[in-house]
Amino acid sequence: HLLPAQVERLVGQLRKIPRPIILAGDFNALPWSKALADLSDAMQADNAQWTGTFPAKSPLKLAIDQVRVSGGLKVVSLESGPYVGSIHLPLIATIALPPR
Repeated sequence: HLLPAQVERLVGQLRKIPRPIILAGDFNALPWSKALADLSDAMQADNAQWTGTFPAKSPLKLAIDQVRVSGGLKVVSLESGPYVGSIHLPLIATIALPPR
């Protein structure tokens, strides 16, 4: 999972990046964790969605791979992809651009 020092560094970087931002990856943290809440707050993320991705071959999967967006972007859909040999299923996200 994310260590507090890692989260602190990422929070500092996210606050400096111009919007919009897409943050995606294997955070080894559940969607409601403090680490992901801190990252979401720092980037001013909108509606979080999640789906189970780990372990790939288990019928019960944890949502530890995440996609967060900000700056007017919207996650229209988020689903886990097919098994491709990893211990994690891939995420397939459809993200809408902000209106002009």
